This record gives sequence, structure tokens and C-alpha cells, in this order.
Amino acid sequence: MYPEGIEMKMISNLLDTLTLGSDEHRIGGTIRKIYFGIFYNTTFIVNLTFTLGGVSAYLGLLLSQDSLTTNKVLAPLGIGLLSAYFYNLIYIVNDIVDWQKDKKNSAAKFTGRHVLGKDYLYWLIGGYSLVLGILADLSEHRLFILFLTYALVLISLSLIHSYFYKTKIITIFLERWLKLCSPFLIYFFVTSSDIVPILASLMLIFPLSFDFDYSLRGYLKKLGLRMDLRYTTYGLYWLLVGGTCLISGIFVKDYSRILAYATIYFSIVALTHLMSRKLPFSFLHNRYKKEVALQKERLLTYGLLQVFVIILSIVYAAVH
Repeated sequence: MYPEGIEMKMISNLLDTLTLGSDEHRIGGTIRKIYFGIFYNTTFIVNLTFTLGGVSAYLGLLLSQDSLTTNKVLAPLGIGLLSAYFYNLIYIVNDIVDWQKDKKNSAAKFTGRHVLGKDYLYWLIGGYSLVLGILADLSEHRLFILFLTYALVLISLSLIHSYFYKTKIITIFLERWLKLCSPFLIYFFVTSSDIVPILASLMLIFPLSFDFDYSLRGYLKKLGLRMDLRYTTYGLYWLLVGGTCLISGIFVKDYSRILAYATIYFSIVALTHLMSRKLPFSFLHNRYKKEVALQKERLLTYGLLQVFVIILSIVYAAVH
């Protein structure tokens, strides 16, 4: 129950509006239909926060090196936004596969299907077709090919994840890897710029990335799988990525940029944990259990820090 104070009620109503509460009085029906027709679910905002976490650290690195330009800001930001948009295909496919099971179990989900009814697939197909059509005219079709390939990979992973129980820890690991690393992977193929050290650094720190281990532990617990499975997965992953970096000579050639990017990324994460305890998010504890409230505090703080870095980068690039 919420406190009866007027301030608490205002905050609760604002929070419900920002999280697109399901009651009709929370937000206009038209606005809600447009949102869910484009982004399918509210998880898009969370995924965008994680995806742009790597981008904001890259912008921070460029800021520290005084090498930031408008193109270097807009290109990774645009690709990051599109990557998060296409990442929603995982949820769309999973919900289609699990529709009957969720209906039978009365699973609580609030998605485009629930808001738009039977027409939701027309909205989604139209949206993705429009985006791919626009991309087909850019970068000599490279963006179109890359994002079409990305979409097919995500759909395939989602199908494997839904139908093969024993592969779930692998598929969830790969899906989260794509969420964080795909913007730089796509950026590399589009620009052919010297982004390899940044991608290598992000790949190496991925298992330690913001809240990844926390979410993976929760997922393993939900599935009833052993927690130590994640350590085995991390170890094998680091052997593969670290070995590849050593053999290719990236460590020797670009170790300074690899370390610099990792330092900035973890500095933002550390600052997130420190600031989340100081910012006025106490209302979350009146709404959620302690562990969930703390996680949401971190997530909100992480998002705010990214917004700050992105705005600072845009202003800096425009002025210089």
C-alpha cells in the first residue's frame, strides 16, 4: 500500500504513466497504441539503456581524447537505437511461440498483442519493413544487409531458446552479448573505422558488464539451473575471446585503447552504484521489494548518466 500523502500519490501516478500502466486513465489510448505498435513492450527502454551503455563509454573515451565529432556521436547512437529496436524481435518471437502456454498459465504480460489485439502483427511488420526500407537507401545497402542479418540471427536464437531447454544458458548468453556488442559490430562493418580495440574491450568485459551477472543469476534461479554454470560459461568465453585477441595481436597493438575504454566503462558503472544511493529514488521502495527497488535505482541512475554523457557529447561536438 502507498502512503496517503499527496506527494506520494503524485509520484506513483507519474511512475505509472512513465511505465505505461495498463489502465485507460493512465495514458491516452492513441499514444499507447503508437508506443506498443513500434516498440512492442516496455522492456525496450531497459534494453536501450543496456545497449547504449557501451556507446556512452565510447563517447566518453572520445571526449577524453578530444577527438569527438558530430558524426562520431550520431552514427553509434543511431546504430545503438536501431539495435535495441531490432532486439525486440526476441520477445516478439518468444511470445508467439509461448502464447498458448502463457494463456493457459495466465502469465502476466503487457505487450503490443494485449494493447493492439489481433492487429498487432500488422503494426510490427509494417514498422520493421519501413525501417529496413529506409536502411536499404543508406550506406550502399550495407546497413540493410547488416540489420536484416541481425534480425534473422535474433529470430533464430529466440526459436532455439524457446524450443530447446538445454540450450537456454547458451542462448541467453548470446542474446545478451548481442544486446551490448552488436552496435559496435555493425558500426565496424559500416564505417570500417578503427573501432576494433573498442569492440575487443567490450567483448572482454561483457560478463562483468552492468547488471549482467545479476540478471543471469535471476534467470538461472527461475529455470532451476545451477548457479555455477555461469562461471563455466564465463571461463570458456574469456578463453575464446582472450585467445583470439592474443593471436590476432590486438592486445599488443592497441592495449592502451582497450584499457582506456574498459576504465571509462567501469567508471560509469561504479559512479552508477555510488549515485544510486544518493538520488531521490526512495519512492521505489514503497512500490517494490527491496532487491527489486535497488535494481531499479541502479538502472534509473545508469540511464541518467548515459543521458548526461550523450548530451555533453552532442553539445561538445556541435561547438567544436
